Amino acid sequence: MRDMKENFISQYGYLVVGSGLYGATFARLAADAGKKVLVIEKRKEVGGNVRRYLDNKHGLPPSNSKNSYNV
Repeated sequence: MRDMKENFISQYGYLVVGSGLYGATFARLAADAGKKVLVIEKRKEVGGNVRRYLDNKHGLPPSNSKNSYNV
């Protein structure tokens, strides 16, 4: 386990679990500061629950997520 930790530290400066609002923001700021960042995300897209959905009236299909709202 110690070798795995040392190997990670030698390759990356930070490990970010989840790319929601704060995870994605921190990862970007750390990368902009020259740090190596590894982001782990379970979804196919970044942003967590901060996603934008428009209804058919605006040209995009509505979301079927219970956490999103059509505008």
